[in-house]
Amino acid sequence: MPTRKRVISYLFAILGICNGVTTTGDLLQELVYLGVDIDTGTSTIGGLGSSISDGCHFVCDALALSFGTDRIVECDDQSAYDTGVSEYWSAQQSEVTPACLFRPAQAKEIAVALLLSRLAECQFAVKSGGHAAFKGASNIENGLTIDLGELNHIALSPSGNTASIGTGNTWYDVYTALEPLNRTVVGGRVASVGIGGLVLGGGISYLSNIYGWACDNIAEYEVVTASGAILYASEASHPDLYWALRGGGNNFGIVTRFTAYAYPQGQMWGGDRVFPIAVNTSLIQNFVAFGRGSNGTFEDPNAAIIMSFAFDTSSGTWLAVTSLEYAIPQQNGSRPAVFDGFFHVPDILSDGTANKFMSELTHDLDVLSPRGYRDTYWEVTFLLDERIISAVLEIWQEEAEKLTTTLGSGVQLPALDFQVITEPQLEHMRRAGGNALGLADEGSGPLVIAHWTYMWDDASKDPAILEGYQRIVDRAKAAGEALGANHQFIYMNYASQFQDPVSGYGPENKARLLAVSKKYDPHGVFQALQPGYFKLDRAPAQISP
Repeated sequence: MPTRKRVISYLFAILGICNGVTTTGDLLQELVYLGVDIDTGTSTIGGLGSSISDGCHFVCDALALSFGTDRIVECDDQSAYDTGVSEYWSAQQSEVTPACLFRPAQAKEIAVALLLSRLAECQFAVKSGGHAAFKGASNIENGLTIDLGELNHIALSPSGNTASIGTGNTWYDVYTALEPLNRTVVGGRVASVGIGGLVLGGGISYLSNIYGWACDNIAEYEVVTASGAILYASEASHPDLYWALRGGGNNFGIVTRFTAYAYPQGQMWGGDRVFPIAVNTSLIQNFVAFGRGSNGTFEDPNAAIIMSFAFDTSSGTWLAVTSLEYAIPQQNGSRPAVFDGFFHVPDILSDGTANKFMSELTHDLDVLSPRGYRDTYWEVTFLLDERIISAVLEIWQEEAEKLTTTLGSGVQLPALDFQVITEPQLEHMRRAGGNALGLADEGSGPLVIAHWTYMWDDASKDPAILEGYQRIVDRAKAAGEALGANHQFIYMNYASQFQDPVSGYGPENKARLLAVSKKYDPHGVFQALQPGYFKLDRAPAQISP
């Protein structure tokens, strides 16, 4: 009987995929330690050798042998595969065909998948909620896509102060599980968005003025590193990795569980108020006053707002929307005083504000961004200033009108929203060792995020829309330069594949992130074998549209 190492080494040799792997022995030892029965390969070497043409197909077969065929969806199983890719939000992501989808049930299985991928030099992607807008962000052509959907546990601690959340959950899952217990966590505002991407990219919440961003409300991360080790990163344990995971994206490991701080929360008050775009000047003035607060002091941390503009192609109408949220429910038809200015704006078309649970508010926003269309996101950050908001709105409206007119029929939904990064949010970024975003030491006052989106239905329109939105961003940054309002920060969760968020964190933070990567991933597994989404030294796409 050959040894386990000899069997697996022979298996790789006949597949021709060991070239360049210098740590085979160590990786094999880790696989044995994790309980992989390498001897099962003895009866299938001949079959694998004749049917598998590359490393990723070997990895898929090895995972099926180790954990069962129900954990693997092969691309030739069309029905199962179609179900798997339909779970992606954007059509671009669904167009990608991996060698297989792997659906692990625990962190140890992910460790095995990582080690096999390293041995086989098989590129991989990781999907939490699958809500990224561009191709390859969490799916990979001819590679291994690791779908974390089975990691869907949610458990409140006995004290009620933390919640253990599997990375496969959506925010709707989390909120509906915690609401009967009168608890919530700081998380996303769109129901179908996954836990993983939002938190690792920062994570703006309706509660961020009270508690900070989602990444600043994680007590501990369970993370599988490139070596197959399962680490628990917190302020006290692996604090450098804990810091890097707070905004550093998917560059350091695969996070399988988040221990989030939990807070008392029942119903809130909130909803959308819709206006014709002609009242934009009044809305912008109130929005900036809200962000700055009275005498430069933010007025009420219970409040949050998103100010949006959109073109309704079905009616040919430009609209303005204020999404107002308040952490305390209102009684007898009253409203929070902090929003009084918005209620004096004339010509309102509809008002959806009411007492609602967080899950209901996230569902309302989810309805406005249905899955299955082609999508693009872009983001630029500015100093909070009425002039730059007005200029960006004018540029976007002009360019979006050209696009919709030129491209003609079909679904086209251009939109632009603004969100304030307030002083309270910046203050929360300084706690527990700070985060990687590069904003904690800001002295420039509140900032404003400009977030452009476009939703459409026909791939032939891709070049015109991407080129058009690159032009919008270039013009917006030129306007910001003229007004002295530009800021280097790029919010990862809103960035396009042509933008580089990590560079926007500043050279010191980027260097620190690279050092953490070198420590926990010395062979660069998450930079080379996981090429999708935002890497530490480059944007996903190396050329502009």
